[in-house]
Amino acid sequence: MAKPFMPQDYFEMWQKMFAPAFGSASMSGAAQMQEMMFPDLKSVERKIAEMEAVEAWLKSNLGMLQMSIKNLEYQRAMLRGGAKAQEVFDDSRASAKARNRKK
Repeated sequence: MAKPFMPQDYFEMWQKMFAPAFGSASMSGAAQMQEMMFPDLKSVERKIAEMEAVEAWLKSNLGMLQMSIKNLEYQRAMLRGGAKAQEVFDDSRASAKARNRKK
């Protein structure tokens, strides 16, 4: 069974994924170009697995971001509702005082 990706592995994987495009010290430019033009099955499968891991990481971050937005919207609604309730309470208290003064 393959070792699961840990969060700290994502950045290293991202660096390795884009290293051939920007040149690495271990390969000459011609060797990199040849590998990119004529990839073998193993390297293509490895790239697919890496990109799927990045996709999963991005989906996870998107989910957390969406949850944070929903949480803030909920807080905003609660604060607006609380302000409206306070306004209604203050109005009813003021009208009760006005009625008591008329008596």
